Amino acid sequence: MTMPSIRRMTQISVGLLLVIVIRSLGEVLRLHYAVGDRLTDVQVGPFVIGALVAAVAALAVVTLHFLHLDKTGLVVTISTVVALLIYKVIALG
Repeated sequence: MTMPSIRRMTQISVGLLLVIVIRSLGEVLRLHYAVGDRLTDVQVGPFVIGALVAAVAALAVVTLHFLHLDKTGLVVTISTVVALLIYKVIALG
């Protein structure tokens, strides 16, 4: 099996970022189901911020992909995933 091209990996990375957005917003819905009406902005804030960061990164990677700057798009994706993991550890403990 051959290694996918940089262009293809950039396309896959956009999908990864969109999965992160969906997962983060899905967590808000899960919390709403688990906690009910007692859910506060403090509880859902980190997930919404994470989804927003991932969505902006996905937009940036798509733009870079259209500009044929695929390596830069991969760097943005990797940086975003690492930043979100660090944010998760800091914000959610």
